[in-house]
Amino acid sequence: MQIGRTEGGIVVLRNRKIVGLLLGLATLLPLLANSVSAAPVLTQRIDDYVQAQMAKMNIPGIGLGVVVDGQVFYSQGYGVCASGGAPVAADTPFLLSSLSKSFTALAVMQLVEQGKLSLDDPVCTYLPWFAVDSPNPSSITVRHLLHHMSGIPTRPGLTPPKSGETIEQRARELTQFSPSQPAGQVFQYANHNYVLLGLLVEKISGLSYADYVERNIFQPLTMDRSFTDQRQAEEAGMAVGHQSIFGFSARIEREFPMADLPAGMLISSAADMTKYLQMFLNDGEGPKGHLLSSSGLNLLWQPGFPLAEGAYAMGWIVDDSGSTLSHSGSFANYSSFMLLQPAAGLGIVVLTNQGSILHMGMPETIALGVAALVQEEEPLPVNNLSMWLIPALLAVWAAVNLYSFVKIFRNRGRLKAKRHLYLIYSIRLLGAGLLLIIIPMGLRMPLSLLVVLQPDVGVLLIVNAILLILTVAAEIGLTLYGSKVRLQA
Repeated sequence: MQIGRTEGGIVVLRNRKIVGLLLGLATLLPLLANSVSAAPVLTQRIDDYVQAQMAKMNIPGIGLGVVVDGQVFYSQGYGVCASGGAPVAADTPFLLSSLSKSFTALAVMQLVEQGKLSLDDPVCTYLPWFAVDSPNPSSITVRHLLHHMSGIPTRPGLTPPKSGETIEQRARELTQFSPSQPAGQVFQYANHNYVLLGLLVEKISGLSYADYVERNIFQPLTMDRSFTDQRQAEEAGMAVGHQSIFGFSARIEREFPMADLPAGMLISSAADMTKYLQMFLNDGEGPKGHLLSSSGLNLLWQPGFPLAEGAYAMGWIVDDSGSTLSHSGSFANYSSFMLLQPAAGLGIVVLTNQGSILHMGMPETIALGVAALVQEEEPLPVNNLSMWLIPALLAVWAAVNLYSFVKIFRNRGRLKAKRHLYLIYSIRLLGAGLLLIIIPMGLRMPLSLLVVLQPDVGVLLIVNAILLILTVAAEIGLTLYGSKVRLQA
């Protein structure tokens, strides 16, 4: 009896466990069902949102990657690699542009953790030739380069490298320039800072920068669709670059200046970049071990010089609250943006095959919109007015200037010197100076580069300036000629 009761008791106990488990599952099933159904609903909302922005901004192709709670949630491709070409997939390679700087900063921090490099060592400790035409080159440290506080100005890094130039040759160009500010005092975003850091990686590791990144970042993170070589990426189906011209997308293929590889020429896909972001959100750990320690990550994200909003860390921009890290990238025919919210476990990357100075923030706008959707908020409306309005206004102004120029020759027999005309001449010449000098200075780039990066605006600036100068010259010349004729008569 006792044994029977014991056996019966065991049976009852087991039955109670099963019943309890079933009851528990019954309670959880609605929650699980909601969770499972929520993912397709969210991804559909993301798809609808991204495609709507693509249509509004005339973007040919986008690669999107989303990490939620430290896990890869979604990666997707939209649009096409080129007109009539293959559709963009999650593993389609895009140029990262300045997102590459975070890879260079990570590589430097890896060497710091290995004891091969110190952030506060002068750059000339590792590059004895480094002088930058400065009376005190030893004042520029590795940390200054990472934070863009070396005093090296923005402009030299905007000049394209010579064909076939190496990273070291590109870095040595700096000996021709003087720092515009003392080291450590002012933030000046300069590609040359990260070219120098890439060269430091080469000198200290004994590997080329490309080999170092492939062996120590791409491979440990299984980023198999990421490249340091343009030709290899193109063979793997890289999205073709485009530029915005009068608001329309035009296919423009350009050679990547590989001497700027550490500053902006790495290539990756949305799917691979989710692995990269996931590593940061998982305390520096990737599929094959840690790439960086927690303390290394904290140092990497430590704010440097304060900006208008936030501060530049090391290859990342930190917002005022310290909760969001981000970086944008822009080349002539590509643009990109990535963000991290470590406390929320959120990471988003947007890669596009279109470049536009007039709408450099378009990948950021899309990324922030996707972040809002993930956090069950409404995305902010997008304004693409500037993409066509500014070129259109410049085109109308060019037509007016052309009409004024032609009108002078129609009225050449009636032209007379009048004092008020000198004011008009001055205004026109000031306008030409504004177009040729002041606007490029405000954009912190030479006019020749503006023509490359935004052809419609750059060319129209030049056309308007030439017409203004020719109009003044023609009017003065014909007025003087008319006066001489009248005197002779």
